[in-house]
Amino acid sequence: MTMPSKDYGSLKVTDLKGLCKERGISVPKGAKKDDIVRLLVDDDSTGEPVVVEAEVIEEPEPTAEKGLAVTYNAGSIQANFDALEAFMDDAIAQYDGWEPSADNKNDLESIKAVKKEFKGIIDGIETRRKEVNRAYTPPLDAFNARCKGVVEKGKAFYEKLRNVEREADEYYKADKKNELREHYEGFAGLLLEVVPYERIHDDRWLLKGTNIQDAKAEIESKVEKIAGDREAIKEMHLEFENDALTVFYQTLDFGEAIKYARKLEEDKRKVQEMEAELARQNSQTIPEDDAYSGGADAYEAECVADGMEPEQPPADYVPYEPQDPMTMEQEHQAYNPPSTYQPPAPEPQQYDQNVTVDSLINQAIELSGGMVKDVFKAVVNRIPTQFGANDAPAPCVAIFEAATPRQMDLIGKCAGAVGTTMRFYHGSMQEAYQAWYQEQASKQEGGTWYVR
Repeated sequence: MTMPSKDYGSLKVTDLKGLCKERGISVPKGAKKDDIVRLLVDDDSTGEPVVVEAEVIEEPEPTAEKGLAVTYNAGSIQANFDALEAFMDDAIAQYDGWEPSADNKNDLESIKAVKKEFKGIIDGIETRRKEVNRAYTPPLDAFNARCKGVVEKGKAFYEKLRNVEREADEYYKADKKNELREHYEGFAGLLLEVVPYERIHDDRWLLKGTNIQDAKAEIESKVEKIAGDREAIKEMHLEFENDALTVFYQTLDFGEAIKYARKLEEDKRKVQEMEAELARQNSQTIPEDDAYSGGADAYEAECVADGMEPEQPPADYVPYEPQDPMTMEQEHQAYNPPSTYQPPAPEPQQYDQNVTVDSLINQAIELSGGMVKDVFKAVVNRIPTQFGANDAPAPCVAIFEAATPRQMDLIGKCAGAVGTTMRFYHGSMQEAYQAWYQEQASKQEGGTWYVR
C-alpha cells in the first residue's frame, strides 16, 4: 500500500495543532504556523524508525536549467489491514442482536465492559498509526523546509527589485501629472479660478498605456464642455443663476446645477405664498368705523329687512354693562382703604346660640346616613352667621392676605358645599381687576356685541 507524501506547510494551523495534540506535543500560546511545523518536525526526528523506505538525495550541483534536481524513492508501508479489519468485524459480530436498554441496570454494566474492550482495540491501532506517521514524514518535512528556505532568499531579493520599480513608477506618474496640470492651466484660462485641475483629473491618464497627447486632448475636450455648459446656464436666465453656477463649478454636473436652482426658486415661491397668507390674515381686522353701534334691536330689524336671519344670543344671555377700565395712573396707585369702615347692621339672628358644633355634627351624620360630603355640607349650612336668613344672592369679593394652593382648594370646596361658586385671581386688587376686566372683554367679543 502506497502512502501519499505529507506536507506540513499545506495544512492549516488548526490541523497542525490537532496533530500536536495527538502526539502529545505542547504548543506555546500565540505560536505561529512555522513554529508549530518546527515542533512537528523535531518530534518526527525523535520517533522510532519502522519498516519504511523514504529517501531524498541532493545532487552536488544544480542542473543546467538552474532548477531543483531531486532523486527520491517513494516510501512504501505494508500493514495487515485485511486481518485487522476481519478481527474488528468479528469483535462487533459477537454482539449481534444485543439491544441494551437505558433503563436496565445489567445492560448498563455490560456496556461499560464492552466499551473498555473496544477502547483498547481502537487505542492500539491509533498508537501504531501515529508511530508510523512520525517515522514516515521527517524526510518529506526536511525536504520542504530546505526548499522553502532557498525560495525565501529569492523572494526577498525579488521584492527588493519590485520596490525599486514601484518607486520609479511613482516618479513617472508624478512627472506625467505635472505636465498634464501645466497643460490644463495654460488652456483653461479664467476657468482655473473656479475649477482646479484636481477636479477634472482622471487617474487613467497616468497609466503607461495612455499616451500623454491623448490625455491632453481629453483635457481640452473637458474644458470646452465646461465652457459650453456654463453658457447654457447663462442662456436660461435663471433667477438663482449664480447659485447654479457655483454648484456646477463644484460638481461639473449640469443637471445637478439646474436642479439646485429650481429648488431655490420653489423654496422662494413657498415663502412668498406663506408671507402673503399671513399678511392677508393680519389684514382681516374690522375697521373701527365698521363696528355696529345701533343696538341689538336695531341690528335685528335691519337683518329682517335685508332678508337675513339675525344671530340669536343664548337663552341665558345677560347683557353686559362694560365699565371703564383703570387708567395707567390708577393702576399703579397704591390701594388706600377707607379710614373708617361701617359694617351693615346685623339682621336678627335666626339660630339658637346654645347649639354646639358637636351637636350639629352628630345631627348631620344622622341625617346624611354617614356620607362625609353630606355631613360637611350639613354642618356648614347649620353654622350660625350674623347675616341671619338673608338668602338673596349678590356678587361679592373676598380678600385674602395670602393663601397656599391647598388652602385655596379647601376654601373652594367650602364654597361648593354651601351651593355657591368662586374664582381666585392672583395678585393685588388692581391686578385682579385687570384680569377680571379682560375676561369680561373677551366674553364681549365672543357674542354680546354685534358687528356687520
